[in-house]
Amino acid sequence: MKKILYIHGYNSSSESRTAQVLLAHLGEGFELIHPTFSNDPEEAIPMARRIIREEGVDMVVATSLGGFVALSLRGIPKFVINPSVAPHLTLPNNGYDGDLSGFERLSKVIWMISMRQNARIRPVFLVSMMNSFRTETSSPHTMRMS
Repeated sequence: MKKILYIHGYNSSSESRTAQVLLAHLGEGFELIHPTFSNDPEEAIPMARRIIREEGVDMVVATSLGGFVALSLRGIPKFVINPSVAPHLTLPNNGYDGDLSGFERLSKVIWMISMRQNARIRPVFLVSMMNSFRTETSSPHTMRMS
């Protein structure tokens, strides 16, 4: 059985819409592990590492702030959807009033690692995910369940 860890975005939970779509559409032979993560990277990253190690996770799927967490993980395949690559700049606009220094430090580390590995971080804006989402006409980045 292949195990996939789903890391949700800011202020979301293990019961997010994306987690539910993944659960509904993963075929036999796949298990989705989808806990609720803290918004604090100092807590979320060690939690993700522990789950990967203890559960024998084969791949990580992550969205938004969860994508930021996933990009900091090494040695595991990941599929990152619309990752927040500079949350220290965007979170204050979304009501976050906590300490941003950890986000800023990790953003620089993730960027340096990607440059050293000659990799490019490209956000993925999904228009369709497993034929279950449809794009709203008002915004190219807003999605809803069909």
